Amino acid sequence: MSPIYYRLTFFILFFGLSQSIISQDKLHVSQETKEIILQKDTYYYLLDTFSIVPSSIKLLNPTNTLQDAYRFYENGILFTDTLLVDSLSSQTIAFSYRRFPLDFEKKHYHLDSKLALSKDKAIYIGYDYTSSTDQSQLWNKSGIDYDGSFARGFSLGNSQSLLLNSNFNMQMSGDIGEGIKIKAAISDDNIPIQPEGNTRLLQEFDKVFIQVSKDESYITAGDYELNRPKSYFINYFKQVQGLSAYHKSTFDTDHSLSTKASFAVSRAKFNRLLLPVIEANQGPYKLPGANGERFIIIEAGSERIYEDGKLLTRGQNHDYLINYDRAEITFTEKKLITKDSRITVEYEYVDLNYLRTMYAAESQYDFKKWSLKFNFYSQQDSKNVTGDRQLDSLDLDILMSSGDDLGNSRRWGGRLVDETIDESVITYTLSADSILTYSVDPDSILYIAVFSEVEAGQGDYIIDQNVNANGRVYTYVGQGMGNYIPEIQLVAPQKNQIISLGAAYKLSEKTLVETEFALSNNDLNRFSNIDSEDDQGIASYIKINHQISLGKEKQLHLTPFLAMEYTQENFQALNPYRAVEFTRDWNLAQNLQKTDERILKTGFLLKQNKNIDLSYALSSLNRKNNYDAQLHSLDYRLKLKKLEFTSQSSLLLAEDLEEQS
Repeated sequence: MSPIYYRLTFFILFFGLSQSIISQDKLHVSQETKEIILQKDTYYYLLDTFSIVPSSIKLLNPTNTLQDAYRFYENGILFTDTLLVDSLSSQTIAFSYRRFPLDFEKKHYHLDSKLALSKDKAIYIGYDYTSSTDQSQLWNKSGIDYDGSFARGFSLGNSQSLLLNSNFNMQMSGDIGEGIKIKAAISDDNIPIQPEGNTRLLQEFDKVFIQVSKDESYITAGDYELNRPKSYFINYFKQVQGLSAYHKSTFDTDHSLSTKASFAVSRAKFNRLLLPVIEANQGPYKLPGANGERFIIIEAGSERIYEDGKLLTRGQNHDYLINYDRAEITFTEKKLITKDSRITVEYEYVDLNYLRTMYAAESQYDFKKWSLKFNFYSQQDSKNVTGDRQLDSLDLDILMSSGDDLGNSRRWGGRLVDETIDESVITYTLSADSILTYSVDPDSILYIAVFSEVEAGQGDYIIDQNVNANGRVYTYVGQGMGNYIPEIQLVAPQKNQIISLGAAYKLSEKTLVETEFALSNNDLNRFSNIDSEDDQGIASYIKINHQISLGKEKQLHLTPFLAMEYTQENFQALNPYRAVEFTRDWNLAQNLQKTDERILKTGFLLKQNKNIDLSYALSSLNRKNNYDAQLHSLDYRLKLKKLEFTSQSSLLLAEDLEEQS
């Protein structure tokens, strides 16, 4: 082609493009006016849906108070002085502004390039139109981040049939609009298993956690943890399934109210024990239930293990490992066990006898120098058994007549064989003196028996290893000569409740007074009203401390304190709230008989930055005139450059009815 053709083509294109630009440049910018009626608690008002020239906005009303109390924000007016706007509620004001005939923020397109498709053997860039809008708007929110996996598979073998497997795992977090945020973690496996206790952090399986929050409020549903509230007497750590809600209202700089309520199903029961360890034996050590149950499952992550009052760390590279399904603890080589090791274990274990529900409420009101606290917790077992064995009328009669003495809630473990019994079941005959003897004679009156294991020397039967049978066979060896008895220990449903009221008051900037009153209700047998007069108990606590700054630069802080505690004989806390080594410090037995207790404690704390920590305390413990003791304790820590010195010492002067120490 000739150069004249190219020049003509260029001229036509340039002329057409210039005319298009000139025509688009003739956008009409109009002058608009809008009236606004001010409303209380509303500080943003939309002026127009089209784009506005920000510098053209003017307040038309002849008032100077609002002149500097607003700014342009997203095609509207945002008032910055909220108190002033609330005071002018219901008044009408007007703004003038210039606007364009279109919205520059809105996206305009003829074809959606995302829907352009390429097909094999040909270049296809057509537009496949669809009117379907089935996609969830939740997942299309740009403010939500989510990831996870979903898998299905199968397994088979020469000794098993086809087995389908499925696994689902998802995490999600983000903002779904209007300030509402969501967090979720959902995991599910067709084979529910407990996480392994060989790491410091646990990977939970079969969990559902969803939390929706806005500002200072949130709602949590699914599997979550319920931690200790701000209370002296109430202490718990629960892994529950249910619903929890929290809300905080701030009225001004000196007034605020926070409230939290929870309702859930808790399948775990608490237990604390002093682990009997063996010299140079790292384990495994078996953990029993609170009532001596031998085969239990530990709630993953609920254990707290202490050595001489110091909390140990779980993990292969730390202090101990734990098998939650077998309820066994093994100590690593970094924590050598000796006969003098004092190991205290706290844990929650699964109890499937009854369905356990719980309610919890927390509230705190802060105003000026005052802080008021209210806490309530209630957990109760359903009266309907959910375990493998159902209660009959005889079981209910035994539980109703046993009261709080659960040692008497036992029944004989034998029952007559019916015609539908399986031949593989172990059967016994019953003699005139009520002794069970293994027998398979079809002409005899046969019984099926359930045996319970007891401590050595308290049973009458042992396991006979010489009998060839499909199961355990128990043989009578004499009264007090074995460790099994043909009895069934019945478990009664319980109810535990505690409520506390607390207050804190600042006498001055460096003086604080705290007090708390608690009431407990502990029903050991919901089937029986016997022994119910000792279910309720009270407790109280008060403490005052004052901080004094010493030295020219005020870097040395002295804090003297005085505290008093009283617990009634029938007061029962949910979980132990005192120090782990409380009984050891006071030279008391682990299983103390309940009585009124009074504790008076005074002393001081001396601290200088991170270099000096010194504390001294003089405590007095009185157990209803049966035990009276004074405890002096002195702890200090001194850090000099790369050297650090620590010391803990105590002196106990105790007197009871039998001895002095």
